[in-house]
Amino acid sequence: MIKNTGIKYGIFGAIVLQGWLLGLFLLDKQLITQSFYTYWLPLLVIFPPFMYKAAVDEYKISGTKDFRQTLRVPFLAFAVANVFFWLCLYGIHLAEPELARIELTQQLHFAEDQLKQGLGDPQQMNKIRQQVNDITAELNRPSQQPLGPYFFSMAIWMILGFGISAAVTALVRSTRR
Repeated sequence: MIKNTGIKYGIFGAIVLQGWLLGLFLLDKQLITQSFYTYWLPLLVIFPPFMYKAAVDEYKISGTKDFRQTLRVPFLAFAVANVFFWLCLYGIHLAEPELARIELTQQLHFAEDQLKQGLGDPQQMNKIRQQVNDITAELNRPSQQPLGPYFFSMAIWMILGFGISAAVTALVRSTRR
């Protein structure tokens, strides 16, 4: 049995998150390209209960600690689940290369809509035109799914996870007093 509650609940969270992503993909691959279902719902609904449970269990085992020590456990749970989340998402994109094309097409439509609306600033409009050209060029050439953006996103999410961990820690500490 795993003694570290952060790792234990991080693995449980990873299993649930991978099930969520695979379920979305199998239900309708278009769902995996929608940020609400793929990113925001898991970040705000799936991660926090596992972080909370890890913090509560650690609190029961170790008793009162200062905020920084208590914060480590839910953040560790988040970090473990986060790594598996992004690896699973990368694997899904490797297994279905059409997803990258769908996402690029969505980005292209968004940029073209911005051009149609007009921003008023000529420099911004030129940047958007360049984005349209870059996306169009990327759509026209076959390429492998790069791993770099997933590592970058994972790192950004670690910052978000730290904030959620702080909120979970504050909640646990306030309910345990």
